[in-house]
Amino acid sequence: MSKVLDKLVSQRILHHYHSNNLLNPLQPGLRASKSCETAGFELREVVLGRVGKNQGVCMVSLDVAGAFDNVCWESILFLLGKAACPLNIFRLVRSYLRNSWVCYETQVTRVEHEVKRGCPQGSCSGPLFWNIVADSLFNQRFPENAYMQAYADDLVLAIWGHNKSQIEDQWRAAMSVIEEWGELNKLRFSSLMSCMLPITFRRRLSLADPPEVNLYRQPIWAVAELKYLGVIWDGGLTFHTHFKNRKVAIDSLSYRLTSTVCKWYSKQPCLLKRIYKGALEPNALYGHGAWGHRLKLKMFCEYLNVAQRRPLLAMTRAYRTSSTLSLQVLPGVPPLDLRAIETYATFLVLRVRQDITVYSESFQWEDYV
Repeated sequence: MSKVLDKLVSQRILHHYHSNNLLNPLQPGLRASKSCETAGFELREVVLGRVGKNQGVCMVSLDVAGAFDNVCWESILFLLGKAACPLNIFRLVRSYLRNSWVCYETQVTRVEHEVKRGCPQGSCSGPLFWNIVADSLFNQRFPENAYMQAYADDLVLAIWGHNKSQIEDQWRAAMSVIEEWGELNKLRFSSLMSCMLPITFRRRLSLADPPEVNLYRQPIWAVAELKYLGVIWDGGLTFHTHFKNRKVAIDSLSYRLTSTVCKWYSKQPCLLKRIYKGALEPNALYGHGAWGHRLKLKMFCEYLNVAQRRPLLAMTRAYRTSSTLSLQVLPGVPPLDLRAIETYATFLVLRVRQDITVYSESFQWEDYV
């Protein structure tokens, strides 16, 4: 019954936030029709837009130390009251968070400690409470040359400027806002786990001589690659490393799934094809909101088809020397680059609501609403 009550309370709070338009669009994790794909797409558009204006851009991944374990309950109740949460729901949440104790008992001693922070582990309300607190960060006044985005406890900050000194000035202004917010909500960011990615595309910035940025007077180190929402970003925005890792993951997953299926079920190609369609192909195409613009390049599409070979060999039981084209034709599986183009085009039309042209065929998003 406690799980049912927890779910009902979470849904009522979320409905209140949705119906009163209290959610910030820069936190897509709580909004309908938003996902990791839309978050990656919006971040990429901001970065490419500034690079197109001949500005240097830095992406900084900010790590909240023990995000879900350190959420202050006072902040949760204050923000619920500020959002004019219905009184019965507010009192229920306040009662839910009150008088919680952790007890550690052995044969020798017994230790009790009152808990005043942290989201309830394994609950429906835990992620919601964290998102409510994190949403208040976007109500702060950030500098003009800064873009902040969060998805659950994954926070990324994009800073841009015409030179290194301007980027560093914008960073200091942004960090004063973030540090003040963290102190107010009794949260702290980890400088060791945070990292900075200078966008080296068009050579406005260099990894060898990046801007100097600090967090709590500790330096944040520049890296060649940054992982955000499961997508590996690189300074040149090529996403080559991301697909190298995807290929290794698909090969490993394909081997394990095929071994399990052949041992406990059967070696029928139709069963392996169903597994490919349901598990492997979505895994390979994840993150298309961030890297979908690269599908215009022939080399990028060829690499996608290479990543498809291992599952196709399992389906067809053909020789390893067989061509990729023949492996795609025999089981009737579309080339992965065409599936990627289809998936990305569908995403642009239905989610982004953008008019597109695919192979000289135009699509208007108004026709699919």
